[in-house]
Amino acid sequence: MRSLPGLQGFPIAVVAADASPFASFQHGVADYLVQAGADVELLRLADLGLTGNGHLPMGEKNSDDVAEALMT
Repeated sequence: MRSLPGLQGFPIAVVAADASPFASFQHGVADYLVQAGADVELLRLADLGLTGNGHLPMGEKNSDDVAEALMT
């Protein structure tokens, strides 16, 4: 297992949008970071009621809703 000490000591959010081409493996990114010692939370936008977003939700029509959900 690899250790990533530079990522330790502050929280990391892996944000997964349901229409992103990366949606199917975002859980693996979060799992890898946890195994490497990082403090990670996987946030699925669809679980927060935000659906239809792609890879860049900050540039989409509901970007204000996404920002609000992430800040909460």
